[in-house]
Parts: sequence; structure tokens; C-alpha cells
Amino acid sequence: MVSPVQALQDTFVLGMLLGDPDLCASVYARNAIFVPPNREQLYGRREIRDFWWRVIDQGGRGDAVITEKIERTSPDQIIEFGQYARFAEPVLLGRPIAKGGYLVAVERQRNGSWAWAADVWSDLLRVAPADRIH
Repeated sequence: MVSPVQALQDTFVLGMLLGDPDLCASVYARNAIFVPPNREQLYGRREIRDFWWRVIDQGGRGDAVITEKIERTSPDQIIEFGQYARFAEPVLLGRPIAKGGYLVAVERQRNGSWAWAADVWSDLLRVAPADRIH
């Protein structure tokens, strides 16, 4: 059986690979809080979806994610810590355009499913894709 953490992560990464911000946003709770680095907090699936639409539109299409620690804090909450790297193209895993760390709070929803209730991450590296450097 796939853990809820892995299932949500797989769905999100697939959304990035396909360039589908709706699929990316589907892993978030309806009232989720999203804290990207150096930007204002976003609330709810619609704002989060719009954020991922812009990331995809600006060339972020391939995410590689490494989960470093999973901690069950209660029967209805799991905290996941890890590292990510984002690439301009899903199959060209050369130079990342961004990489950093993340913390995701995964919570059981009223209907019994699991969703990301909070997503906080940092950019340790932010560079322009090679085709955008002049």
C-alpha cells in the first residue's frame, strides 16, 4: 500500500511533469496555506493553483523530490520534510532552475482522504533556465 505522503507527492510531481496546475493543486486541502519563499502567503486551492500555473508557464516542469523525514504528529497529521530540485524540462535533469527545502503538513480531511494542509518551502538556488540566459 502506498502511504498518503507518497501518493500526494506522486500526484503533485505528475502534475508538474504534465504541466497541469489543477492536478498540482488537487493535493492541497481546500483551505490550505501555502508559503513560497520571498512571496506572500497564499490561501486555498485556487490561489495555490494560480501560483503553480505561473511556475509551469515560466518553465518549471520537472520536480525531483527527496523526502528526508516523515513524522506522524497525531493520528490525523503527518509532517514531511525534504529537498526538491526543479528543472525546466522533465526529461532534461541537467542544471536545476531552483532547489531548496520544504515542509508539508499532511492532514486527514473530513471525508477520510489526506491532503496538504500547509506547504512551506525555501529556495536555496534560483537561476534562469539555460535558454533564457543571453
